[in-house]
Amino acid sequence: MTGLIGELQGVHQHTQPGDIVERSTSQESAQWDIRVNALGLFSAQLELRWELFRATTPKYAKYQYTKTPDFEANTSDGSQVTKVLRQVSKSAKKWTHIDVDLAANHVRCDRTLVVSKLQEWHNNGAIELQPSGVVNRFRVLKEFPQGKMKKEHLASALHEYFETSEKDSMARIYNVVDSITARACLSRGLARYFGDEKTMPTAGCGHCSFCITRKPVSFDREQNRSRLGRIDEKKFKAILAATMVRDDPRFLARIAFGMSSPRVTKEKLGKHEVFGSMDGCDFEELVERFRQVCRS
Repeated sequence: MTGLIGELQGVHQHTQPGDIVERSTSQESAQWDIRVNALGLFSAQLELRWELFRATTPKYAKYQYTKTPDFEANTSDGSQVTKVLRQVSKSAKKWTHIDVDLAANHVRCDRTLVVSKLQEWHNNGAIELQPSGVVNRFRVLKEFPQGKMKKEHLASALHEYFETSEKDSMARIYNVVDSITARACLSRGLARYFGDEKTMPTAGCGHCSFCITRKPVSFDREQNRSRLGRIDEKKFKAILAATMVRDDPRFLARIAFGMSSPRVTKEKLGKHEVFGSMDGCDFEELVERFRQVCRS
C-alpha cells in the first residue's frame, strides 16, 4: 500500500484542482498485489475521507470490431470521423483494431465523438464492437499529500482502516455462525440478527432444521480458534523454497493459507503443491513468521 501511495504521489505531483487523472485498476492490482475490490475501497477512502479527488466516468482504452456483411452499406455517411476511422483502423485476421485517441487527434475532436460513431456502427449492424481495458478517471479536488512522512501517515491510516474492516467482517461472520449453531430456531436467530425478531413466532418457525430435529447445526469454533502453534517447519521451508519473493510476508502467508491474489497468479503458484499446504494454521501467525524471514 505504501508503494501504491508513492506511485500516486508521482502521478499527482504536478496536477491542479480540476485536472483529470487516469489510472488502470487492473494494472495497479497486478503491480501491487491488491485485489480490484480492495483497490475500489482504497480509492473510495481517498475520495470520501481525504477528499483528494472524485471518481468520474471511466473509459475504455482499447476498441476492436468485426465487420458484418452490411459494413460498407452502413458506414458510408461521408463524415470526417468515418473517413478517419477507416484510415487509422488496422485489420487482422478476425478483428479490426482502432486507436480512438489517434482518430480524435486526426479530426481534432473529442474522443467521445469517435466512440459515438463506433457505437452507431454497432447499433446499425455494421460491426460487432468489443471495447476493453477499463481506465478509471478521477477529477483532482486538492493537492495530493507529498513527501515521505505524509506517505507513511496515509499508508498507516489506510492500513488501520482495512484491518479494522477485516476484523468487523469476521465478527459479523461469527455472529451468523453463533446464530445458526445455537439451540434455537434458525429463522428466528436470523431475524434477530437483522433486527426483525418480532416477525417470527416465539415458538419458532416450525420449518428449519432445528425446529424439525431439535438439534443445532454442528460447527466446532474451538477447533477453529486453536490454530495457533500449528506451523509445520517442513512445510514452511517448502514454501520459501518454492519462491524467491522476500519482500512481502503477507504474500507468502497467502500461499501457505491457499489464498489467491494477482501476484500469486503471476508467480504461477496457485497450482503448486505448497499452495494451501498450511491452511490449518492461524493466518496472522503465518504472516509474523514470514515477516521474520523477510527482515533477515
